[in-house]
Amino acid sequence: MKLLYDVTENRWYDAYGAGFPSDHPQIPYGNSERVTIQLFSHVGETNLYGGEIEPSAGNGWVKYTGYANVSNIGAVLATDNNFLHWLKGELNQALTTVTEGTAVAVKTSAELEDIPTAGTIYVRDSTNEAALTYKSRSQTAAGVVSFVMDAGNTLSHNFAQGDAVDVPEAVYAQAEMNPTLSDKNNGLFVFDFVCYSEKLRNKMQYNNISMLDDCKGLELTVFTTNGNGGRNVIAIINRFRCASFRITGGIADLATGEPASMPQESALKAILNAYVEDGMEVQCAAGDTITPSTVWVDYAEIEPEDFQQMRWFRIRISNSGAEWCDPIPLIRGATGAAGQSVYPYIAYASNDLGADFTMTWSETTGDHALKYTAFLLSTVEIATPTASDFAGLWVRFGGLDLLPYWEDENQPETSVDWENVDNKPETFTPSEHTHIVNYLTDKARNTVHSAASPDTLYIGKDIIVNSTTVSGTSLAIDFTAVKSGSGTPYLFHEGDVFTWEYWVTASSEITTITTGSNMVPLSGFPSSLSLIGSATTRHVFKIRGVYKSGATNNAKFLLSYEYSDNAV
Repeated sequence: MKLLYDVTENRWYDAYGAGFPSDHPQIPYGNSERVTIQLFSHVGETNLYGGEIEPSAGNGWVKYTGYANVSNIGAVLATDNNFLHWLKGELNQALTTVTEGTAVAVKTSAELEDIPTAGTIYVRDSTNEAALTYKSRSQTAAGVVSFVMDAGNTLSHNFAQGDAVDVPEAVYAQAEMNPTLSDKNNGLFVFDFVCYSEKLRNKMQYNNISMLDDCKGLELTVFTTNGNGGRNVIAIINRFRCASFRITGGIADLATGEPASMPQESALKAILNAYVEDGMEVQCAAGDTITPSTVWVDYAEIEPEDFQQMRWFRIRISNSGAEWCDPIPLIRGATGAAGQSVYPYIAYASNDLGADFTMTWSETTGDHALKYTAFLLSTVEIATPTASDFAGLWVRFGGLDLLPYWEDENQPETSVDWENVDNKPETFTPSEHTHIVNYLTDKARNTVHSAASPDTLYIGKDIIVNSTTVSGTSLAIDFTAVKSGSGTPYLFHEGDVFTWEYWVTASSEITTITTGSNMVPLSGFPSSLSLIGSATTRHVFKIRGVYKSGATNNAKFLLSYEYSDNAV
């Protein structure tokens, strides 16, 4: 989805420069979409020929450059049903110490679904405040939510039961700016937006909603970080809200991708609804025939469970006192035979006679012992199924000795003489081609390059490991070369984006981290790293290599810290 916004006139447009009608744009519930928002300081004409707007000399569309001289720009894209940011609460206990796993009970009237699954709560009294990050939350009693603390929290002040707690308020959906694809200097913000959250799921999953009417729009918030810490770590520069945005539901079942079936009565109701929309009064009646004593019921008053019994309808112009038309039959097919309950059973065995019979699948070391399965559909419930119930139903489906058809010596050989192959080519000249990732072998396995104090990144090696344990207090991260999988130097091309993990093992606390001239630490990059539990610790960084013309190797490397653990 591509959206255009005029910061001068405060108006939204679609990708072709046309304004949005009411209840648009739309994103279906559950969808994952790349949303691109381009800001303009001046807009031109709509593209009448259907092509997307591309700013150029003379067409009047001028990209917004107001953020070009602002450092540490960030942005989020969010949608919700309100404009709340915090919910009121109070401590349900005294709080004197906090460690990872500590449960902090908070009294609040907020629903659990309105609180993010992880985040930060703020505890405060008249003079002190503590920001505490939590990794999960649960409802422990009516009006009480328990927040399980994450690692890294400190508490320098004791808080009493009843002290105020600010609880974060969840949104329907939110995404952070993609820094690689965005260009804030020219007003371009790109988001990978997933229209899903626990709060939105509870709203959409179990309700008959075609369009969420309480959605307050889609809001782009542009901010800058000021580095002060606490709640004021960011300063909001602008909020641009598209109030007409809506989240839509659908008939398709997202769990299976299959469209929901439409019962016959739904089709009949659609016909009757159409009459009502056209200004008609509609009544329905049950019974196989119409008699003077037939009872007619206004269509709007028929309960859903009673509609199955309706066989006739009649219409007339509303509020006119006109005569009813002659009764019209509601066309239905003949009543089918009553359905029959079916009880499905699945069993497993080691051979086709039901040996080692079980209803529970399991595996054994070295070979899959249960090589056969059987499916039974019974019209009566079987309290305790046995192997005899599945006689004649066993089929081979597994085992490490199961050979493909073409390798099984017991299968009849089939072959065709070369001369009998029709339409075969005369030559087999190779040509340039591509393969989709599904045809690559071992594509899910990360490949590793290990070296002492490495300074080279390898295309095709997903993980770079520093084989030397850092025992001092300083860590230098500087990758100056990039090589292909064959070991030849690699020069980045336009459009190249590669990602590596860099693993560093340390036996002491790192207090100084230096980076090379081509390494660009992202916001939040640490200046020091502690050991976990005073034990040897692995620190993991992410390196994102992107094309940059004129730089060494035509590349720049975005560096971020991922996590630390003891798994060494």
